Amino acid sequence: MDKSELDILNNRLTHLTGLLSTSLTNHSNVSNIKKKPMSFFRVVSAASINKDKLKYYKYFPKRRLILPLTFIATLLTLSFFVIAKELYSNTLFCGWQLTALDYRETYADIPFLGTSAASKSNFDAAIGMHIRELCSLTKEAQFVRVTSGSTGEGKSTIAHAMAMYYYKMGQSVVLVDGDLTNRSLSISCGLNNRPGLIDYIYGRNKLADIITRDEIANVSFIPTGDHENTNPESFNLNPLNNLFSTLASNYRKIIFIDEPLKGGNFMLADMLPHHEIILVLKSGHHSIYEVNRFLKTGNLREGYVKIRGIIVNRIMI
Repeated sequence: MDKSELDILNNRLTHLTGLLSTSLTNHSNVSNIKKKPMSFFRVVSAASINKDKLKYYKYFPKRRLILPLTFIATLLTLSFFVIAKELYSNTLFCGWQLTALDYRETYADIPFLGTSAASKSNFDAAIGMHIRELCSLTKEAQFVRVTSGSTGEGKSTIAHAMAMYYYKMGQSVVLVDGDLTNRSLSISCGLNNRPGLIDYIYGRNKLADIITRDEIANVSFIPTGDHENTNPESFNLNPLNNLFSTLASNYRKIIFIDEPLKGGNFMLADMLPHHEIILVLKSGHHSIYEVNRFLKTGNLREGYVKIRGIIVNRIMI
């Protein structure tokens, strides 16, 4: 064998040695991949997937993380705008905004309950969980007047829940629907056609005739009465003194539902003895300045009337 043939064989040997070394390296890399799949591997094309070894393609972190990261970023952005809106808005949305008022009143936030409470009794009980602090503030008061800034803000619902709360605390309670314009609680309890407060004022019925029982809250209830034959200007309010005196001797807690503050009709409420007020305001319906005016109006009779707290209501009434 001459030298040229020997050189050719040596070149082939070197080439084969290199191929063998490369093959061994690739085999080692493949074995490592099989033992521990690459956690940041992402399939670019479905055609590149070996269907016999799909178990090695189980990690797709880029695809899995993009949706939660997008959701978190969106949530943070929306939260920022909501907080900024409430911080710089004059509209009352949450109770903590009341700290900017001249009067530092205790407050309760009633969240949106939706359909979480199937029955009215459960609904009232759920509200009671959020107003127990205000109820504890008025525990010494015998007369509690519940009013609102305008109609449809939930004062009847709140008064009903408060009555249930006091009753569960072992106190005798009577609800008096003095909202002659709307009569929402009398209507919701199905007692709108029964003799009530108006009939007693006109002398058509005695006190025993107008006191009924609310089957849900299990408390005594005085509805508004005959609203069709009502002329507030002809009211003889003297019987109210006797009414409230009798109720005070028979019940530990008298909850009086008043006309809205915007209505301007305070005749019946003015006949109440010393009492405390719970103001119900619907979230997003009033400016801070308007709430401040309500508080000034409610505190005009200093020493005789006391606003004990404000309920910011998010319930869909």
